Amino acid sequence: MKSYLYTVIISCLGLLSCEHYLDISPPNNRLETATVFADSSSAALAISGTYSSIMATSGGLLESQVRIAALQSDELLYTGTSEPIAQFANNSLISDNNMVNNLWSGLYKNIYQVNLIIENVENSITISNTAKSKLIGEGKFLRAFLYFCLTNNWGAVPLVTGTDYRENEKKEQSTSKEVYALIVADLKSAIADLPTKYPTPERVRPTKLVAKAFLARVQLYRKNWREALDLSNELINLGSYPIETELDNTFQKNSTETIWQLFSATSNMFYDTYDGFYLIPSSLTNTTAPIYLLSPDLLASFAADDSRKTTWVGIKPSGPYYFPYKYTTRTRTGNQYTVVFRAAEQLLIRAEANLMMGDIEAAIEDINAIRRRAKISLLPSHLNIADCTAALIEERRRELFCEWGHRWFDLKRLDLATDVLGTIKEENWQVTDTLLPIPQIQLINAPQLVQNEGY
Repeated sequence: MKSYLYTVIISCLGLLSCEHYLDISPPNNRLETATVFADSSSAALAISGTYSSIMATSGGLLESQVRIAALQSDELLYTGTSEPIAQFANNSLISDNNMVNNLWSGLYKNIYQVNLIIENVENSITISNTAKSKLIGEGKFLRAFLYFCLTNNWGAVPLVTGTDYRENEKKEQSTSKEVYALIVADLKSAIADLPTKYPTPERVRPTKLVAKAFLARVQLYRKNWREALDLSNELINLGSYPIETELDNTFQKNSTETIWQLFSATSNMFYDTYDGFYLIPSSLTNTTAPIYLLSPDLLASFAADDSRKTTWVGIKPSGPYYFPYKYTTRTRTGNQYTVVFRAAEQLLIRAEANLMMGDIEAAIEDINAIRRRAKISLLPSHLNIADCTAALIEERRRELFCEWGHRWFDLKRLDLATDVLGTIKEENWQVTDTLLPIPQIQLINAPQLVQNEGY
């Protein structure tokens, strides 16, 4: 972290001198703080630059999260030759894995960038209070999102909320509970400050409802059932995000059930989404196995008539080989963006919250809404809590497979990782595999950091 922070500060003072981080080019390609935060329009460009950084970072969040989480869990198999990727699939990670370090440093780079925006907008004397609220709200939403990814991958992590490198380089790890406290505080602040409506039709910037959707997930993870229920209930009852009746439309850019998505706007990207580019085979006609295959265990979890299996699972005939096909374009078409939050997840959040609060019938009703869309038989109206819990876990698995690490995070938060993966991965599985290693280079540069157990 120390070396990373020095790099950011030296090369990016004032947000920042380098075009690599932000798509803004004042004279001489320099970004001075006074220029970037002179008015709300230029400050908004700084926020846009953060999205570009999240989208374009090689080996960073968007490129890595889905693949590594799906490999660590029971969703994907890997047939390629890259040792760093194979370590995720085999649960044999070592602390100098370059993908682990890229993900860690990419997340902290973006957090530093957001902190810089928040600080300078707060201190600006030329930006209106209304614009300040929106910009700071969006910054805090993004910071919460980045820390959610950090703590669910590593557990205890340094909690950096400022831009003073002399303070930041001394930071010790904060517990996951402390990180979640910041996430909740940031999201509640964002809900207060963000606009009610999307600035564009394509739902690529956060609003109050987007922050509420995220907070519903966070409260579910924290087992704050009432808060998760109230938030998901509000989103569903508004009627603004009806789930698509046809599965083909779910991941299109104008899907009705999308709450928030990320747009690959960077000009050097030649694909719509990282997931489509990496997970769809380059050829469906040759006999070579795709690099990423859906696991037989996941495939077996679908009923034969489940529309999700026929719509969201691609087939390469020569195997046959099966691969994720929620995103159907491997090259650039402009038709699909990366969906982060969608209404089907909110139904499953409400179902789980109701179930944990004892309302089994309400939980079954929401699970059946998902099953009805998938065109499979509905759950009976009266199940005991154990059977309903098992049905919910399986429905989350089938509905949210290969999306943002849902299955991997579910196995960990529900204490199911060892029961499930110990059977599937056998000798490759250790209890300590639930967390990533702190990258070795970060331990060298910040000796106060403590390595996660097992590495």
